[in-house]
Amino acid sequence: IKDVPYDPSLKFLFFGEEMTMLARMWTKGYDVYMPTTSIVFHLWTRDYRRTFSQDIVDVHKLQSRSLARARSILGYAPPASDETAHAPTRLDADKDQPAASSSSSSAAAA
Repeated sequence: IKDVPYDPSLKFLFFGEEMTMLARMWTKGYDVYMPTTSIVFHLWTRDYRRTFSQDIVDVHKLQSRSLARARSILGYAPPASDETAHAPTRLDADKDQPAASSSSSSAAAA
């Protein structure tokens, strides 16, 4: 969380938050692993309780803006016009990630 803090412009994003966080962690140099079998599960049904988003007037508008930003971060869509305050949006704009060197791969092939 210190190296890759949560993106505050992804408010109310439920589906997609994990992918953007994972991609941002990977571009910061973290290795990513996935178990071959399920080790935990998530209870998806919420019929038994109220959710916080039920009390928010413009929740769908907020979710839509967050989803547009997530798509922009992952390179699936251009940034929205109001995203300039949160730039960079693209993963390849991350200044902390060193550029890949092609000299080592060409030297190994020679």
